[in-house]
Amino acid sequence: MKLKSRGFTLIELLVVVAIISLLSSMVLASVKDARTKAQGKAFRAEVSQLINALELYKSDNRVYPGETSVTIYYYYNFKDGVGDNVISDPNNFYSQLQPYIKELPEPTQSGGGFYYFRSSTIRCAGDAVIPPYVLLITSNEPGFSDLPYSITNGVLSTNFRCFSLK
Repeated sequence: MKLKSRGFTLIELLVVVAIISLLSSMVLASVKDARTKAQGKAFRAEVSQLINALELYKSDNRVYPGETSVTIYYYYNFKDGVGDNVISDPNNFYSQLQPYIKELPEPTQSGGGFYYFRSSTIRCAGDAVIPPYVLLITSNEPGFSDLPYSITNGVLSTNFRCFSLK
């Protein structure tokens, strides 16, 4: 007498479940990479808008924000270890730029961010002289590998990518 097969065996079901879970994990990993790249490109675009806003401010006022200040002028925005944004704006940098930019860039990576500095010791690699201002972007932010590293007091720092505002 011949037995009729009524369904799948347990082993067949387990093999199918294992294959499906393997394929889904590969898809999720590629989606995460794509999201990280997209966030990096968005942050790069926001930093480009910030640079344009700084240049527009200088065009209208003949100086960069804070250039008439005698103190070291800075603004920073970075993500701390738990992913919260930490912002320092003691000289109202953002309020000076509001006519030129809607929002300032928001970093994407934990420990990532940018700094706007007026300093007599920081320049970008390749600059012959120290510029009035530099925009420093932490090296762990994706999308900035084409920018040079910063140099502080003659020492190359691989922690920051640098953009000179001249």
